[in-house]
Amino acid sequence: MWLDDFKVAFIQNDINKLEYLANNMPKFETLDQMKEALQLIDNARTKANKLKEKTLSDMNKIKQTISFVKSTLAQNEHKLDIMQ
Repeated sequence: MWLDDFKVAFIQNDINKLEYLANNMPKFETLDQMKEALQLIDNARTKANKLKEKTLSDMNKIKQTISFVKSTLAQNEHKLDIMQ
């Protein structure tokens, strides 16, 4: 059950559920189940790190876009100001 839930959360990119499942791991009955759980957790960690890096990259792009828009707006304000 846990392994199936973890696989579904992994496929759905449900980071919160992955974290919950990783923190509430049951005692596995066989060595194969333990190995599979370890592999799944390692894959989830790798995926989470990639998502984190992408999020940081996206945030930096947004910051650059905001900075560009602000500078463009500031330049346009001067062009439209007929009182100068």
